Amino acid sequence: MNSTSRPNKKKLFIASAALLSIGLTGSLATGAYFTDQKVVTGNQLTAGTVTLGNIADDANSTAPVVFTNVLPIDDSTPAKIAAKAKTFNVHIRNNGTADIDWKSTISLTTSAFAKQVMVSYSTDSGATWSTPTLADNLNGVAINSSSSLAAGESLPIQFRAWLPASTDNSAQGKSLTFTLTVNAIQAGAPWS
Repeated sequence: MNSTSRPNKKKLFIASAALLSIGLTGSLATGAYFTDQKVVTGNQLTAGTVTLGNIADDANSTAPVVFTNVLPIDDSTPAKIAAKAKTFNVHIRNNGTADIDWKSTISLTTSAFAKQVMVSYSTDSGATWSTPTLADNLNGVAINSSSSLAAGESLPIQFRAWLPASTDNSAQGKSLTFTLTVNAIQAGAPWS
């Protein structure tokens, strides 16, 4: 047999190894692994809002709240107060996007009659009531939230008002005026 017509096993092996090495290097260089990419444009970050709504029973009303027909009652027991005192609501409405803590302050603008009117309030839908006191004693006192109010929710501050049974006819038709201020802050933030 002629050595020129017969392939050399050693040369054949070297040539095969070289081709295999070129093939592996080529597949590594072209990124033969699975990949993916997602591009999202126009992303946005928006600050939350703390916005209070109107306080009247009608959420659209900006009119002052008017408490009427407060009468003398026998207030010797909490049950008698609950049965006979006039109950009025002031609504705290969270119209913002953030949960809030709130507080409300009453500032009397006329106070002579406030020394006769008894008041108690509840911030938990009437489950518990404050100790009855003269309206005059609430002047400048903060009524604080007992829990945070979620965005879009509302709750009433319920007020009970009455005159002691010993009140005479001179109180008929008298009134007191006051300013109600409600402040809100994002939930968990400290009041300054």
